[in-house]
Amino acid sequence: MEYEFKHGLTGEREARLSMGHEAFGQLLTEELGRRELVDQLLGQLRQANGLAERRFGLGEWTLILEQGEVMLSHNALGMEQDQELDPDVELYDQESESCCGLEDLCQLLESWHRFLGR
Repeated sequence: MEYEFKHGLTGEREARLSMGHEAFGQLLTEELGRRELVDQLLGQLRQANGLAERRFGLGEWTLILEQGEVMLSHNALGMEQDQELDPDVELYDQESESCCGLEDLCQLLESWHRFLGR
């Protein structure tokens, strides 16, 4: 999982991740912009490691931890559509759902935490 953290012109912070992991970048940028939120999630993930499936609600996102694997999905993915959407919308869905190992996610969160401290 490759990533890059940036400061915007107006001071906002942004996380960009490699293809297949874009949702984690959106999660960091949109929901985990404060160090204390990152600390809290890291603590919960470390406590839950090895337990049965565990779900974490993170604003507009749901993170599911199961057997050392993490799946992240945007809550809008579960909503039913009243009308059929264009097939090209599938690309958006791919950016709204990502998976990785727990260790990789913890390393990403630790790096983001350090970046937020600057």
